[in-house]
Amino acid sequence: MAWENERLEVLKMIEAKQVTPEEGARLLAAFGEERRPAEPPRAAVVSSTTSSRWLRLQVQEPGRPSVNLTLPLGVVPPILRAVQRWVPEEHRDVLATVADAVTSDFRGDILQIDEPGGQSVRIWVE
Repeated sequence: MAWENERLEVLKMIEAKQVTPEEGARLLAAFGEERRPAEPPRAAVVSSTTSSRWLRLQVQEPGRPSVNLTLPLGVVPPILRAVQRWVPEEHRDVLATVADAVTSDFRGDILQIDEPGGQSVRIWVE
């Protein structure tokens, strides 16, 4: 339960622009490491679907700071679960699409929106 509160606090800090998305991702990763019990090192089995793959989010709007976020795929599912409650019902299908892309071998664009006036949103897996 404390972990959920810490994650929500980090997400609120990102939303309030107190930390960058990259700093927030590092904080979330650090909290995850603190939660793990100390164990002797084991040989890790890395899934081919998530190793060296990244979720990228880019939002651009002329005259405003842009968002350029890169996350390792491993941290995406918990973030999606945490933010789902703030996403309007009519847009939750995008979260489902992102979740499907993260758990498959998919690479490429998930969403790309280019509006007149230079506004754009792009989400992709690389």
